[in-house]
Amino acid sequence: MNHRLINYLVGVYLFFYYVLWADSTEKTWLITALILALVTGGIALLLNWFSTDGVFAAIVHGVAALGLGQWFGAAVLLLFVIGSYGLAAFIQSGRSLSMTERRTGRQVWSNGFWFIAGIILWSITSQPIWLIAAAGAITTAASDTTATLTGTYLTSGRVVSILNFKQVSAGVDGGISLLGTFTAFISALVAASVAALLMPEFMWNTILILIIAGFSGCILDSYLGAVFQYRNRAIKLPWNRDNPFYFSNNKVNAVATGWGFMVSLLLFHMI
Repeated sequence: MNHRLINYLVGVYLFFYYVLWADSTEKTWLITALILALVTGGIALLLNWFSTDGVFAAIVHGVAALGLGQWFGAAVLLLFVIGSYGLAAFIQSGRSLSMTERRTGRQVWSNGFWFIAGIILWSITSQPIWLIAAAGAITTAASDTTATLTGTYLTSGRVVSILNFKQVSAGVDGGISLLGTFTAFISALVAASVAALLMPEFMWNTILILIIAGFSGCILDSYLGAVFQYRNRAIKLPWNRDNPFYFSNNKVNAVATGWGFMVSLLLFHMI
């Protein structure tokens, strides 16, 4: 995933949307979003929360989420960001842990690409299915982040591999625990409920769709981590066999959130 290219492409779309298609109200949303994103991005850079390219990616996310998705996009994205950093801060308080590494642009897009894709598609089509798909992606990211943090730093019970249920150390790729699994489900429930309630057309079945998409995406993330990251396996693509494709944590996150996006689309037509 070339995160810098994605920054530019989304930025170009936002510019042309403002110039060619946005009405006066939408232009106000976009200008407001840009100002707020620049301010918060500058603060995040000063606090050393993001790298330079991470701040750029975060600004693009903020403008797209608030400028195009308005209250829905802003609230859902903020819920994920504040919830993730809040949980990390809670875990770190009173402990000698180093959880303050700067977020890079690649990390930002690995969790947010599919969410922003859904927001953009909704701005083009005005079809609510794309907001549901976007919410499915961010619900997956929230569920996985919560599971990782609680399963790694808070669990005191047994941690097992998702592949064979043999005991592994906490924090190992593909490791699951009762606490991590439980908090992953609760996180998916909360994120799904908030997203569904904020959608222009609220439907009760949307909550169920997003819970299934988000929680299953979290499980898939653990599975891919166990199969590829923990075992350092690679995939040889037919068109490029000389350069095996390795799954980094960012790539696993991108696949998992893509799963949440696609499952939401499928379930929308089934439930």
